[in-house]
This record gives sequence, structure tokens and C-alpha cells, in this order.
Amino acid sequence: MAMTGVTVHEDCTAQFALLKQNKSDSMAMAFKINDEEKIVPAETTPKGTSYADWRAAVPAKESRYYVLDFSFEVDGVTKTKMFFIMWNPDTNTVQKKMKYAGSRKALEAAFDNCGGLISHNANDKDDLDEKEMFNKAKRGF
Repeated sequence: MAMTGVTVHEDCTAQFALLKQNKSDSMAMAFKINDEEKIVPAETTPKGTSYADWRAAVPAKESRYYVLDFSFEVDGVTKTKMFFIMWNPDTNTVQKKMKYAGSRKALEAAFDNCGGLISHNANDKDDLDEKEMFNKAKRGF
């Protein structure tokens, strides 16, 4: 449980495990805090969706946590890196932004502290620029 009182629903860890083991038909999974103060699965993005389309679907005014299987090419070889993205837009209320920031560690703990995932914070769509994500994935952090 987070210091905010928010808990993580068990479906989050099950869906995360499928994505991490490449047994999911999703390239991205979103998680949100519901009215019962639980982090629960929200939207999924199917494999084959372009990064631009995924980015366009990120809600402009609602916070989310995302696990993204980012695909990129280096020297003609396709690679993937998994990201843990905290989407906490500047347009959200201060209370909700604080709740998401304060509850992040609970979700990370449920995901075994995001071992192997690249952590990324985003507060507006410019923070989700594909080139920035590519550079971060290429460096591996």
C-alpha cells in the first residue's frame, strides 16, 4: 500500500507479467487509480499500433501509469525495450497529480520494482516525443 492509501489490484501484476513475458497481444497497458483508491488496469493498446497512434490516445487531462513495449530499429535490427511511464499531465488537478506521484512506488513494488524497465516521467505530450524515447531506449535507461 502506498502512503496515499492507494493499493494495487492483483489484475495489474497479472497483466504486467503477460506483457513482460511477451505473452500479451498488447504493446502498451495503462493503469489508473479508481474511485475505490485502487490502481487497476485501464486501456490496452494492441501490438502493431504505431507509436504515434499510441501517443495520440494518451488522455490529455487524466493521469495514468503505462507499461510500454517500445519497438525501434538500430542498424537494420529491430529491438524492443520496456518502459514504465508515469503520465501526470500538467493539466490535471494538483490533488490528482500528487495522488499519482505518491502512489507510484506501490505499483513499482507490485512490478518487482520495475526491474529491466526504463523509467520515464511525462507531464505533456512533448515529453513523449518518439525521438526522445528512441534515444532513451537505445541507451537502455
